[in-house]
Amino acid sequence: MADRGGQSVKVGSHVIARLTIGSNRIFTCKMNSGAVESALSANTLLSKFHCDMAFAIGPAGALSDSAPIGKWFQVSKIFAYQHGSEDSTGFVLAPNAIQTLAVPPHSINLPSLFKNLPDWDVASGETFVLSAGFRQRIQDLTHADTVDMNLYGLAAACADFKVPLYCWRVVSDHADEHAGDDFRKFTTDYDGAGARAIGEIIRFLPQNPISPTSYPGLRNLLDNAKATSP
Repeated sequence: MADRGGQSVKVGSHVIARLTIGSNRIFTCKMNSGAVESALSANTLLSKFHCDMAFAIGPAGALSDSAPIGKWFQVSKIFAYQHGSEDSTGFVLAPNAIQTLAVPPHSINLPSLFKNLPDWDVASGETFVLSAGFRQRIQDLTHADTVDMNLYGLAAACADFKVPLYCWRVVSDHADEHAGDDFRKFTTDYDGAGARAIGEIIRFLPQNPISPTSYPGLRNLLDNAKATSP
């Protein structure tokens, strides 16, 4: 799907991989659990490399039993459900606890997996939710459809660097007492469909005019050099 576009770069504890698909350069960085860790990872990557846009996929727990495990959706809004203040009336979200994501432009050719999906909101925080009671409190506070542990940090970093973020998530569990078992089963059975869909999006993006692979002659030279290299 992707070719190596250079040696990986280590910045602090973060390793950034450099790849190419067609004439487009891709930078990837693994994000550990938690919105804070995700913000650190994304900030590290974006401070090192210029990016025109960002794509994200991953799992999310459903805050409603009506969302089936395995269901994909497009993320429209993100709530940092642990970002706010506690007063005499209870917990109140901070004014900047909400991030709204842009709709993918027409220049992005969506693969079949991402077409005609529902637009759902995500409550994002530091906690893996394993309690129906806590799940209900999050839903009452945010009215979000799902919950995850990464997106708010990623969205905040992208907003800081003015990089548009387009995100799709798949339901991995129902954020209840069975979430641990359901999540492990989901990860065991997951076939990588989301990553293939992102690769398809990138492959059909407009060509990067400053990439050597945008020019047939240079691309042939690079392909020949790759074929003859030991």
